[in-house]
Amino acid sequence: MHNRSDTQKLDHDGWPASPELPALGVLADHLRQRIVWALAHEPRTPTALARALDASQPLISNHLALVRAAGLVESHPDPHDRRSRVYDIRRESLLRVHVWLGDVQRNWLRRHVGPADPDYYKGHRLDSNFTTRGTPRKRIPRALKEPWER
Repeated sequence: MHNRSDTQKLDHDGWPASPELPALGVLADHLRQRIVWALAHEPRTPTALARALDASQPLISNHLALVRAAGLVESHPDPHDRRSRVYDIRRESLLRVHVWLGDVQRNWLRRHVGPADPDYYKGHRLDSNFTTRGTPRKRIPRALKEPWER
């Protein structure tokens, strides 16, 4: 049998195995999302992050340790002050999350967007006679009300 890369291995259900993305679990916390968002704009020290996010410096340092352990950020010594560290985004981890979300979207669209019939999309709008899954829409006739009953 041919060798498969890690992204093509199958799990026990026969689906391609989902890659381990510790970054998704880390980004579940709102403060960590804000930290990553702030670092996406410019590298900062924990003290500068604490000021920008209106949080205590020890709290920011604890969250930075978790974000760093997940591989989302990296740190290096501050060139102006050797006692502190500057944190910046690690693009590789974010790219892995981005690629994974693209795969999820592509697989979801493959299942939920209409049939492969080119006439299904008419002027970039869905055909009102079909559902988004491509099945014929069931129309239930309703009794029209008189104008004064509306």
